[in-house]
Amino acid sequence: MNTREMGFDALLARILTELPELSSELRKAARFLVDHPDEVALVSMRVLAARSEVTPTTFVRLARRLGFGDWAALRKPFEDRLRSGKAPFAARADALVKRGSEAIFAESLRTTVANLAAAETANGSEEIATACAILEKAKRIRVAGFRSCRAPAHALVYLCRMFRRDVTLLGGDGGAMEAELAALGKREA
Repeated sequence: MNTREMGFDALLARILTELPELSSELRKAARFLVDHPDEVALVSMRVLAARSEVTPTTFVRLARRLGFGDWAALRKPFEDRLRSGKAPFAARADALVKRGSEAIFAESLRTTVANLAAAETANGSEEIATACAILEKAKRIRVAGFRSCRAPAHALVYLCRMFRRDVTLLGGDGGAMEAELAALGKREA
């Protein structure tokens, strides 16, 4: 089958067939694709690489090893799977609601802790300390977050506003980013 026509199920079977023959790094990336198909379609290759503890180029090498021209071609069956409605989002949402608010809160808390740990692992203590120093010295803070980063950007603004009032979330006007950035002054972060 031509990789351009390959559907998600065929790709999954191919990955599983190739898995034992892959190098340890490619195997780690391939296993992540199999275990987290929704993330493959929704987040960037850099985010996937950080979460799977491989380099972004490992995903490019995996794509080529599987017969795809590039990462975008390998990612397409994952995206098509979500568009087709075969992903179990509605069922998972219903199951989550049935579990009750305590279970939802506990899962949200665990996810937040895991996300913070992943952020520290990806950035390191020195980088985080440097970013904090820049934000602390800034006259004003403006936060931009798009697509999958919009919710974390909103959360950062919410948390920062607990300590200071001069924090703004950019991009709310749907395309006025240049105007918002043009207003950025010295000593703003």
